[in-house]
Amino acid sequence: MRDNRLVLLTVEDVETIVISALHSVFDYRERQQSKEARPAKQQPSNSTAKIKTYTSREVESLFNISKTTRRAWERKGLLRAVSIGGRKKVFKGEEVEALLNQKTYAL
Repeated sequence: MRDNRLVLLTVEDVETIVISALHSVFDYRERQQSKEARPAKQQPSNSTAKIKTYTSREVESLFNISKTTRRAWERKGLLRAVSIGGRKKVFKGEEVEALLNQKTYAL
C-alpha cells in the first residue's frame, strides 16, 4: 500500500529546486556539446545563484521575430533552448543578451 503524504513547500524551496534543476540541465547540455575539457571554475550544483532565462515568447518579442524564425535559429545553432517539462523551452539569459548585442544575426 502506498503512503500518500502532503508536502508543503515555500516559494523559496520551489525556487531553489527549479534553479538547481536548471543548473543541472544547462551543465549537462554544455558537456554534451563540448568535447573539450571544462574550465576548472564551476558553480557548485547546490548553488542558489539565479540564472536569468527567457521563454520562447520573450525571445520572439525581444528580437521581433516569428515562432518559425526562432525555430530556424535554434536549428542553425544561433539560439540554444532547454526543454523543461517536455513542452516549455527556456533560453539562457546571457546567450540571448549576447545575441541582442550583435548587429546581425546571420550564420
